[in-house]
Amino acid sequence: MEKVLLVTGASSGIGAAVAEVAAVSCHSVCINYRNNTQKAEKLKESISIYNSRVIAVKANISTKYGMLHLFKEIDPKLDTTTHLVNNAGVIAQLNVLKELH
Repeated sequence: MEKVLLVTGASSGIGAAVAEVAAVSCHSVCINYRNNTQKAEKLKESISIYNSRVIAVKANISTKYGMLHLFKEIDPKLDTTTHLVNNAGVIAQLNVLKELH
């Protein structure tokens, strides 16, 4: 089974580094970001050279709508998410994830 890694807050810093390591390890990667489309797309382009499937999805994951949008983008393009690196907004996300469950 292919590993599909979702990295939240991944357009820069630790999230970007994690996304790159995952791509080097041949995992499919979803770069989730909230505001900086330019940084997210630049990261996507730079780590796509590792022959991993990489997408960038703009979504505010502190809301139920944002979470639903994120997974609606990931599933058809990369398959089911198998790993999550939660690099953004922990408290709000827990409440949203409970609502989705």
